[in-house]
Amino acid sequence: MLKPLLLAAGVAVALVSPTFADALTYRGSIGDLPVVVEFATAPDTAQGVPFGRHFYESKGVDIPLFSLGADGNLFLLEEKAPCTPEACATDDDGTIIVARPGGAWQLEILNGGRRLAGSWAGPDASETLPVALELIGSRLFSVAADGTPESLAQFAVDTVWLDEPITHASSPYDFL
Repeated sequence: MLKPLLLAAGVAVALVSPTFADALTYRGSIGDLPVVVEFATAPDTAQGVPFGRHFYESKGVDIPLFSLGADGNLFLLEEKAPCTPEACATDDDGTIIVARPGGAWQLEILNGGRRLAGSWAGPDASETLPVALELIGSRLFSVAADGTPESLAQFAVDTVWLDEPITHASSPYDFL
């Protein structure tokens, strides 16, 4: 009788336990502009294309990245443009429900994921810039089924609320 109960409890815990992966942080450039990028999981197309976030070092504001798919060693991402109620679709309360597309990324996985290279194209594709990224660190990340680029930022929020320091080891992206 005890074994079935223990087995059922183990299955229940497994069903509600989060899946952990390494969120990877890269540093490099889009054109001549220094950037930092964090992906929720390794950019390994066999595992699925990750979502992420990035910021320009001169500005420091997170820009979300969403997966658009993969083909072999290439993966595609889309960033969302800044929104205002006038520029994006809103509901009756004025809450933004659909953000307009920003830049499109096409990246190739190099050196087993230690480097990423490719291009960034502006929203109207009139501007294309080279992208070069080098892996600089990682941190444990709880991957939820409904994970979003914003969920990557929750670690830093929680850390600040707990009055803990953000270090390069605990969160390379937020430390930079």
